Amino acid sequence: MPVDQPIKLSVCIPTYNRAAFIGETLESILSQTNGSIEVVVVDGASTDGTPEVVASYQKRFSNLIYHRGAQNMGVDRDMATAVELASGEYCWLMSSDDLIKPGAISNMLKEIQSGAEIYLCDVTLCRPDMQSIRDTKFLSDHRSSNQFDLADREQFLTYLNLATSNNALFCYMCAILFRRSSWVNVGFNEHFSRTGYAHVFTLLSFIKTRCLVKYIPTALVLNRSGNDSFSNQGIEKRFMLDFDGYLLLAKELFESDTQVKRAFLQVMTREHRWYRLLKLRSAIQSGKAWKEISAKLLVFGYSGTTLAVCGFCGRFKALVDAAVFLNKRFADVFVVRWLRVRF
Repeated sequence: MPVDQPIKLSVCIPTYNRAAFIGETLESILSQTNGSIEVVVVDGASTDGTPEVVASYQKRFSNLIYHRGAQNMGVDRDMATAVELASGEYCWLMSSDDLIKPGAISNMLKEIQSGAEIYLCDVTLCRPDMQSIRDTKFLSDHRSSNQFDLADREQFLTYLNLATSNNALFCYMCAILFRRSSWVNVGFNEHFSRTGYAHVFTLLSFIKTRCLVKYIPTALVLNRSGNDSFSNQGIEKRFMLDFDGYLLLAKELFESDTQVKRAFLQVMTREHRWYRLLKLRSAIQSGKAWKEISAKLLVFGYSGTTLAVCGFCGRFKALVDAAVFLNKRFADVFVVRWLRVRF
């Protein structure tokens, strides 16, 4: 390959203390690369063996850029730094513990020929050992197209109503590939630093100019469940990271359009359905604290009845833990029958 071959795609990986996983991640990517692909790893001052693992892959792949920060700046800033250091026409964000499927890069290289600003693919949810659980669907099957111009208000509303979770709005970083120049034009908003939603703000800001989104209803990424870096903060803080992040996004981007703001916030009710609120309630010790959170959740479109029932049932932690352990379909039947007995 020519040394000066232009970079078409940059895979951008923020990481911190993932030495146990990042090698497998890099292997899944490097086995599919050519001279038009680069990988950019930004390390938030890991204290484990991450630098050594990445160095071993740099010996095999000349287009692997490694940047180690002087201190841990958080995943939001490190993600933005990776994009800033990249030189590809498009960037694909990637977690340092997830994998891309064989053929995923060639698939994406074909897709980006259509010239959209953002591409969204489905993912396969896996156990920690990467055994497959199920594939996701980020948009409803009731859509009439896989392409949407989010800069068009009506198409954006249609897209919001089709979203099955907040991942349709770019929350899961590994499912999104975007035009780098559009990202650079928006830049990094320090107001979202350490919220976990800085990249979402940047991508949704594309709607101010041009924001053609193409949905790829194929799982191209393997998501390692149970390894969320935010989960060590506890269940309540993990849930509120989502809700507070969404409220901030809505305020910054859609405050002047009540209809769009409402439709945007309601997407979160599909991400965190009522049985997940039971889990949240079971982790909250104070009734007063739940009351305050409930007032916030009403803004998203949850009904008062749903929150009241979750508030009551969620106090029975053993029951909630048992229900969450079961699959969702059986948990629905189990809890509903229990409610009928109680009420």
